[in-house]
Amino acid sequence: MVAGLLLKSYKLDLQAKISIASRIEVKPMTVRQPRYSKEEFARRGDEIYESQVRPQVEAGNHGKIVVIDIETGAFGVADEILTAIDRLTAIKFAG
Repeated sequence: MVAGLLLKSYKLDLQAKISIASRIEVKPMTVRQPRYSKEEFARRGDEIYESQVRPQVEAGNHGKIVVIDIETGAFGVADEILTAIDRLTAIKFAG
């Protein structure tokens, strides 16, 4: 008997959810277009690396990973990619 009551209660909850869901207006998600093409993204990264980053990190950082923000020129350097991203993020949001 108790199990039957729980089942009926569940059915009422399910019917309520269906009723609520049927009243929700579903809108399609907007698809964001990339700000830069792959080519422009690579060109900007290469340009920033050669002009700003390389002179600062070339000595003593062989084999390390450099992460560059192509809009600000900020960068992070580390042995692992997540650490480099964390360093870039700390620089970007520090000030």
